[in-house]
Amino acid sequence: MPADGKQPAGLLIEPLELDPGRDVRAVAALLALSWKGCLDEADIDRRQAALVAELESLDPARRRLSVASVSGRTVGFCRVLRDADTPDHWWLAGVVTHPDHRGAGIGRALVRESLEHARSHGATLIRSEAHIDNPASIAFHEALGFRNEGAFLAADGDGKVAFSLPLSQP
Repeated sequence: MPADGKQPAGLLIEPLELDPGRDVRAVAALLALSWKGCLDEADIDRRQAALVAELESLDPARRRLSVASVSGRTVGFCRVLRDADTPDHWWLAGVVTHPDHRGAGIGRALVRESLEHARSHGATLIRSEAHIDNPASIAFHEALGFRNEGAFLAADGDGKVAFSLPLSQP
């Protein structure tokens, strides 16, 4: 949320679904922009195909993909998924906000909605990771109340920071 605690005007957060009313390509472009810093058509095509495949087999009790829009423009994305080994633990696996909309509370709103979805499906703990060289993501997790569990070297060789957030049940 912005410093004043208000949700951005006109913000709509909803599940990403395969339907004619939602442009999955816009989400793919947002992901490409966030990770690569540019809109590379081949990268957007690859990300779009991966999103479509994920959506075609989506089980809401195990995973949720959420999209944020303002005035019909895609400005954020979040994925939360159930841990395969520990069903009451879920993973926050990517929070993305368009660079022009960062700091407006969109990421916080996406995470809040994702945590509620996970909680409604039995989650008691949310885990997440951030790249060690991404201080903005680390600060974002900590501001949301995630506990910093320290740095580690991931299987792919990337340095990351682990986070966890216990959820109280209603």
